[in-house]
Amino acid sequence: MKGNDGDIIARNKTLSWDYYLDKINDIDSFITRYYHYLRWKSVLDYIDFIFKNIKPDAKVALDIGCNRGYYSAKLGCLGLTVDAVDLNLNSYQLIRNPNVTYFEEDFLNWVPPRKYDLIMTFEVYEHIPQNKRQMFIEKIVNLLNPSGVLLFSGPNCHSMYYGAGYVKDSIKKVFGCVDEIDWHYRIPCQHYNQMFASQNLEIINWYTNGVFPVFSNKLEKILKIFSTQFITDLDLSLSEILKGFGANYFAVLKKSDMLDG
Repeated sequence: MKGNDGDIIARNKTLSWDYYLDKINDIDSFITRYYHYLRWKSVLDYIDFIFKNIKPDAKVALDIGCNRGYYSAKLGCLGLTVDAVDLNLNSYQLIRNPNVTYFEEDFLNWVPPRKYDLIMTFEVYEHIPQNKRQMFIEKIVNLLNPSGVLLFSGPNCHSMYYGAGYVKDSIKKVFGCVDEIDWHYRIPCQHYNQMFASQNLEIINWYTNGVFPVFSNKLEKILKIFSTQFITDLDLSLSEILKGFGANYFAVLKKSDMLDG
């Protein structure tokens, strides 16, 4: 990962693949960078969507599983007070912003200092032990202010990318190489929708991104011939059409005013 660079959170739809490589991440494998870049674009677009259409008056936010604080800093630059929590924080890599406070805590055991207008959690749910996932979602709902918004993402096993992982783990299980199929490969987008409905969260918008089956890191050299930027832009455009078949599930959800009433 690159060092601190507060400018990365100022970019939205103009965030290019080359800028991402130069300022954010040119170290991880191509597959990791590819899907992380798509997530970046989707999250930034959704933040715009939330502030223009859903919660323009949001003042306090929580970022669960904040990593370096990419999105926390984005919200901080928009004037929000942000609490950012992660089980493992590297102080050297954190993106500093005067409006962001970092907590190195296990979210399930952490005692938050307040409730929030906006909560974000990206690719965290699948890492929570299966028997604690309902507790995880219930805690999030309880931390939302009335009419608060949740921006959520997680893996979708209906995609070719995670579907291939399911097949791979299934073969390993047959031969006794693994005891269980990794939960990354077992969660369909419908699971999330049903879970949110059970918590009385209104789904404002959802889709999946990353419809291209990127399986090999060796593809990077091939994609460069056709322009990786063109491929990623095309992927995001097709994701809007092929809803439900992308690798990453995204949803904007709103808490009912009545839940705390």
